[in-house]
Amino acid sequence: MPEINQQLSLRFAGDDRLSDKMKIGQFLYFIELNTPPLAQPYDSAIALTINQAKEFNKIPEVTAISITDRLLTEKCHDPVETATRISKVIDKPIIMALSGKGSSFERIKTHLATAKSNGINNILAVTGNVSDLHPYNAFSKLREYENGYFDSIDILHMARKIDKDFKLGAVVSPYQYTPEGQCLQYAKMMKKIACGAQFIVTQSGWDMKKAQELLWFLQRRQQSISVFARIPLIHLDEAKKLADGYQEGIYIPIPIATKIMQMARQDLDTFLDFQIDRIALQVIGYRTLGFSGIQFTGVRNPSILKKIMDKIHELEKIYPDYNSWLQEWNNNYNLTNFAPLVAPHYLFKNLLQKDICEYKEKTAIIAGTALPGPRVFDVLRNFVISLAFSKRMPHFVRNFVSYLYRYSPQKMAKLAPCLYLNHRICPKRLVHGPCGSTQPNGFCECEDRTCFFHRVLHLAAFKKDFSLLEKDDYDSTKSSN
Repeated sequence: MPEINQQLSLRFAGDDRLSDKMKIGQFLYFIELNTPPLAQPYDSAIALTINQAKEFNKIPEVTAISITDRLLTEKCHDPVETATRISKVIDKPIIMALSGKGSSFERIKTHLATAKSNGINNILAVTGNVSDLHPYNAFSKLREYENGYFDSIDILHMARKIDKDFKLGAVVSPYQYTPEGQCLQYAKMMKKIACGAQFIVTQSGWDMKKAQELLWFLQRRQQSISVFARIPLIHLDEAKKLADGYQEGIYIPIPIATKIMQMARQDLDTFLDFQIDRIALQVIGYRTLGFSGIQFTGVRNPSILKKIMDKIHELEKIYPDYNSWLQEWNNNYNLTNFAPLVAPHYLFKNLLQKDICEYKEKTAIIAGTALPGPRVFDVLRNFVISLAFSKRMPHFVRNFVSYLYRYSPQKMAKLAPCLYLNHRICPKRLVHGPCGSTQPNGFCECEDRTCFFHRVLHLAAFKKDFSLLEKDDYDSTKSSN
């Protein structure tokens, strides 16, 4: 008994193994496992997940197990309980995602406090995609969701307040093909770093130009932060649904989706071999570009992961450097259009060029793109409210202006991060910046119109101050209020 208590106390003291490996620059591999949905009895569902974790734990290349929260449905079991039970049967670190989807202030606070007491030290903060419980009106438009969305920015702040020793991660979606989408994603990423994020996980994607663009942006901004690429394994049943143009949380370019559906008509072994080859080549690319590691999603069978790792080791010998990998990548995908637009936007001009791997000012040429001007009413609204909420104005002025715009003074003050524009247009009522689920063409994930934060960006550009989108406007209350 004393030995068991000693082990538990060591676990509860915190686990720095993952951050230590990040610091020394080791290339890491994470395996993503889902917290079971409420539709499944917890004991039987967690038993299956624990068995998976045990088998993945035996694979030497696996560095950590990443536990999702409300990824496919809001109706999920407790991610802290899931992470805790898995941590007791494996000897590798746990990363626990904490989603703001349908989350209250109390849910986030309670989960973080429990995670701390249970020795779960690595937290991945995510806002979450649109909830399956989010109600629609008679016109198929999303109504205001009572449960709301707790922004990842607020999760990071709360985590840092509860325990400064949490190792915090955040998510970015680099696969954006409009100037607004790219700028907004990177601006919010910078805000997340300012709020304490110590590592970044990308959304899934195929475009390696965008992968290099992300790293060059961080290097240009002198940010030495660990970045992990999320790579999906598409299953046969999922491949057959790609004709609908949809894969949960993942944008799949039409040429790639077409190829996957074609291979899905073959036998299962051929279908898997095609994906393993693609995944392994992409992993080599991420590694040569300078990523810190990979987070695999959709890999349910440890035997498949072993095949993937064997293929990676094989390709490492064949393509030992950037130029050799680039030539093979171009042989396979040079004619593939990864973007949903005719004229996709890239931040730099010389991406994925021979001999140009690392960021250098002379070769990393910025592709300047002019942004449209803001709406006149947005400029007027920002001017009036900013003036009313300046320190020199008396309170009755703030109250009067808030009344004009039908906000309470307290809620109006919370709109400062989105430059006081009406955030009710955003289905998630976010104020700190866009979610990671914005479509690659700049549209809202769930409505056929551009993301609300394009207007915020246009206003910031008009004011010639993009730092307004990156600075840490901390408000400990829920951003969707």
